[in-house]
Amino acid sequence: MTRPGLLLFVLLGPLLAPAAAYAQLPQGYLVWSRGTLGDPASRKIYRMGMPGMEDQHALTLGEDVEPRISPDGKWVAYAKAKFPGGSDYHDFTLWQPYIVSIYGADAGRKEIKIDEAGAWPSWGQNGALFYNQADGTQSQIMRVELDERGMAVSRRVWLVTKSVFSSMRS
Repeated sequence: MTRPGLLLFVLLGPLLAPAAAYAQLPQGYLVWSRGTLGDPASRKIYRMGMPGMEDQHALTLGEDVEPRISPDGKWVAYAKAKFPGGSDYHDFTLWQPYIVSIYGADAGRKEIKIDEAGAWPSWGQNGALFYNQADGTQSQIMRVELDERGMAVSRRVWLVTKSVFSSMRS
C-alpha cells in the first residue's frame, strides 16, 4: 500500500527542482539598450545585477545600441550615433564605438570614445575590442587593445572584407 504523502513527493519532486536551479544562476550583469518608441535619441545602455535583477540604471546618455560586456566584466562596448535622432543602423559611417565602465564607483560615469567611426562592437577572449568600420562599399574590422583605464593603446585593421571576399562583386 502506497502512502499518499510519498506519492505526492514522487509526483511533485521534479517540479520543485527548478527552484533550486535559480540559486545556481551566474552572478554578474545584464546589459541592454532601451528607449522610447519613436524617439531614437532616447536609447541608452542599461545594466542590472543578476540573478536578483537589482541595481538597474542607465550607463550612457543617449542614442546608444549594441552593448557587449568585456570578458573581464569591467567594460561595456557599444555604438553611439554621431548625430542623435535616428541614425541608419546600416550606415557604419554614422556610428562611433564607445566603452563605459559597468561597475563600481565609475559605472556609467565617463563614456570613452574609441574611434571616430565604427559599429557592431564585439570583444575577443583576450580583451581586445573589435568593431566594423566602413571601407567604401565594403567594410573592415578594426582591432583595438585597451589599457586598464579604457584608453586605446593600439589600433589596427584586423580584416578587410574587400580582400577576404574578393570573389563577391557589389
